[in-house]
Amino acid sequence: PPRCRGVDYRSAMATSAGDGSRSRPAQQVSGLTVPMLREAAERDGLIFKEHVFEQVVAALDIGKHLLLAGPPGTGKTSLAHLVARVARREMIGAGYLPVTASADWTTRDTIGRDRRVPDGVLFEPGIFVDAVETGRWLLIDEINRCDMDRAFGPLFTVLSGQPVEL
Repeated sequence: PPRCRGVDYRSAMATSAGDGSRSRPAQQVSGLTVPMLREAAERDGLIFKEHVFEQVVAALDIGKHLLLAGPPGTGKTSLAHLVARVARREMIGAGYLPVTASADWTTRDTIGRDRRVPDGVLFEPGIFVDAVETGRWLLIDEINRCDMDRAFGPLFTVLSGQPVEL
């Protein structure tokens, strides 16, 4: 099954007293819940272990980016699209922008580029800037195919949650 990287979901979730069930973190950011994801997965005919949904919700609740890792064919892309569809349905963001990474990606693809037009120069936003400007989640499939420094280098500060001027 897919694994979430970058967050220890156990530390992000509090355990309630007595009944062994898990409660939401004090500061819920995403608005998504495990039951929402489980029910949507069941409707789509997808089967994931409960801890996968817990990890996804925990990561999003504490404001982390989500990186799904695992062998081919384990449902990572299906899970990412499922989470994004549920988020859109719950009006968390303005939807999502699905893209597939390429070995050819550069900051021109992720941040953007200047393009000459008859009246001068026009900034053409890349996928990251487009997603931010439109309030959509950015779903990058096969991110391991790109050269991370070449495609995302200047964005590392932003992705770590620090303010930056692009």
